Amino acid sequence: MISQRMGFYAEQLANGKEKVVFINNELLATEEELRSGQEELNTILEDVTQKNNQLEKDKIILDIIQRVSEVGFWDLNAEDMVISHSGVVGELYGVGKGVKIGFVESLEYFPEKTAEEVRQAYQSAIKDRKDFELVIPFLREKKETIWVKMIGKIRVSENDEVLSVYGTLQDMSKQKEKEALESMYEQLERTVNFKSDFLAQMSLEIRTPLNGIVGAIENMDSGVEKEESEKLFSIIKDSSFDLLHIVNNVLKLSKLEAGQEKAEFVDCETENLVKSTIKLFESKANAEDTTLKLAIDNNVPSMLRIDMPRVKQVLNNLISNAIKYTKKGEVKLSVSQEEINNTDCVRFTVSDNGEGMNQNELDKIFFK
Repeated sequence: MISQRMGFYAEQLANGKEKVVFINNELLATEEELRSGQEELNTILEDVTQKNNQLEKDKIILDIIQRVSEVGFWDLNAEDMVISHSGVVGELYGVGKGVKIGFVESLEYFPEKTAEEVRQAYQSAIKDRKDFELVIPFLREKKETIWVKMIGKIRVSENDEVLSVYGTLQDMSKQKEKEALESMYEQLERTVNFKSDFLAQMSLEIRTPLNGIVGAIENMDSGVEKEESEKLFSIIKDSSFDLLHIVNNVLKLSKLEAGQEKAEFVDCETENLVKSTIKLFESKANAEDTTLKLAIDNNVPSMLRIDMPRVKQVLNNLISNAIKYTKKGEVKLSVSQEEINNTDCVRFTVSDNGEGMNQNELDKIFFK
């Protein structure tokens, strides 16, 4: 007896039990083997179902991890140059989850110069098999500029052909904000320390001219000859100018902190500027037995447009320090013209033949 079953038939033996199954007249399996296979198939299906459930749970956990860490995944197919991505990356681009983005379109989410950098990184990855890591600005939804870290790696086939470039995209905005705040705090701390050091130094600087003034007045009160009196008067005068200069520096610092210090450019005669500056220090230089010299190159313009108070302040500081640390020597102010970055500039140079400073002292000055 033969029974038809979905394209195959089973032959029933004389004892009435199905023993074998045929397909196209070929023995497929015995009924016992079929029953055993069905049980194995059910076990496999149950295992697959469990793994699918676990996979869905893992996807949910991975999505949570991505959102907490603000790291998303992307994959650029090297053949059609289309980018697949995770939900976090999709949100940065402003597209739905699973919506693919063309490579050319993806470059529109970066500023122009950055887009070229990204394009070259992709090309180098595909052509030269180079991984890359970039921290760059990114236009979230083509509107808001944020900072992202982009890491790219290559995936190759068994034939060593590049299949895709894949990697991560991480929103670095919070980290950048944190770094900016830390930088501001460090700058504030340096400013506070600088101000403290400045005021401490000013206290020492102020004492010097004050002591000179007080000492000279005391000597004049005790009764001195006319010639000696003139010398004491000169000391009082020079010390007063020094003291005024120091006080002006303190006031300048206060203006800088208040944001009130602005450049004021005026026209002035070059020769008059430097000669009047040198003249201020003639008495001080004579007292130190130091020679003051002035040299102006012929190609220097006769008229300059400068911020007069600032230029004078810098020259006064340099000349004053040069005289202070040059005993029985020479201090020279040189003025020359030179080209810097295709722009004609005037250079003021104060040089002396004093003892100078060692490298440690220079490092401290320029650190301040």
